Amino acid sequence: MSKPQFNLTVIAGLSGVGKTFIINEIMKTDSKYIHFSAGELIKERRKNISHDELRLLDASEILQNQHLLIDQLNIEKLSIDCEAHILFDAHMIIDTDNELVEIPFEIFEKLTPSKMVFLHADPKIILERRVNDASRIRPVKTIAEIQLQQDRSGFLAQDYCDKLSIEFIHHTFEGEVSLIDKIQ
Repeated sequence: MSKPQFNLTVIAGLSGVGKTFIINEIMKTDSKYIHFSAGELIKERRKNISHDELRLLDASEILQNQHLLIDQLNIEKLSIDCEAHILFDAHMIIDTDNELVEIPFEIFEKLTPSKMVFLHADPKIILERRVNDASRIRPVKTIAEIQLQQDRSGFLAQDYCDKLSIEFIHHTFEGEVSLIDKIQ
């Protein structure tokens, strides 16, 4: 029996940009899509820690957690017995409220993505979504801070794609799902 082949697309962007929304919309289009979230994979390894608590760890723990997510993703892949298209929900930067922690290139290299989509939105919309989302504790920053974080995240995404020689898709997300065609 041959080993399953996985096409992994990283969907990256700031908290509140709409990653989960767009991934859920894409998943409705075809059963070949499988969704993994960096935070959920880390929580599977760490146990007894919430998504919000993960974000508030110190930088060294956040960086250690990135290796846990790679290990857990590899375990999850073992249970997938079909050719799948993995949609991987990730951040380029983690905002701990005290500092910004950049996710190192080596983590994305170990993911072996075929492409990366960087979702971008108006910082005012991101702020509004964060403030209105009662399900999670999201970082609340000024519009200017969100813009700076988004610019840095977009730069890292482009840089990592260049280093990996993979397709980079920069998509301004305004609630539409036109991105689906670009991912397939």
